[in-house]
Amino acid sequence: MQDIVDTTVDQEKIEGAMVAMREQAQEDQLELLELASNVGALQALELTRSFVAAATVQLFDKVRESKRIKDLPIRLPDGTVAMATTVDEFCRLVFGKPRTAMVEASESLQALGETAYELASRLGLNRNAMRAARALPPEKLEVVRLAISNGSTKADVLSVIEDLAEKVEESAKALEDAKADLVAKDQVLEDKNKSIDKLKAAQKRIQAASMDDQLADLKKEATALAADAEGAIVGGLRQALLALSRHGEIDSQNVFMSGLVGQVQAQLTALRGEFDLPDTSSAADQQLAAEHAAWNKTA
Repeated sequence: MQDIVDTTVDQEKIEGAMVAMREQAQEDQLELLELASNVGALQALELTRSFVAAATVQLFDKVRESKRIKDLPIRLPDGTVAMATTVDEFCRLVFGKPRTAMVEASESLQALGETAYELASRLGLNRNAMRAARALPPEKLEVVRLAISNGSTKADVLSVIEDLAEKVEESAKALEDAKADLVAKDQVLEDKNKSIDKLKAAQKRIQAASMDDQLADLKKEATALAADAEGAIVGGLRQALLALSRHGEIDSQNVFMSGLVGQVQAQLTALRGEFDLPDTSSAADQQLAAEHAAWNKTA
């Protein structure tokens, strides 16, 4: 007698196995899709990461130029939506930085160019370094741009910026010194020309004047010079002697002070001897000299 085979049980097992296989296949497919999605997202992130710093600054520039900033909804990390009333508020909510920092970033982007700016951002160059680079003249800035683009380290780039900034500062100082020297020389030349013109004018005036007028002008000029010399003695020299006399014991300063007065006296004595002049330093002598001058004038 042949055995009877129960095909119902086998069919149920087969269908159960097929369902399990389909579920496993679906799970495998979902896992594959999720993995592919993650890989794609990573690839997209790597693709856009190179330009995220520049894109951030460019977005700021667009927002700054926009007249509808108050209409822009800003989704916060907690899921809520906020509205900014000013550019500075927008920058703090979206970029986490104040408006001034974003303005400087925009200036750096314009100065360095998109590629160099991105690389500089990756290196972590701070605002001070960027500011120093922007201050460089175009030919020096190009050196910085090349240093950044050639794969230099942050320390190397900072060293290049510092060296170039120091050289620019030295050149600027040398230029300022040269300008100051030129101004001083021009001033000396101008003063010299004024003195020459004044002397020429005085000479022409004397030549055109009568003998009496010429003599009067000469006496006037001589009197002014004598007054200046007397003022230097009574004012400057006397004050210096007073200061010396108050500094320590007077006896210890006598030799030095008498030497100063002696030098002046020697020059006066030499003048008197050169022109054979009488000594009219006393009041009586001055009165006699005045009477003599008046007698000569009426003679």
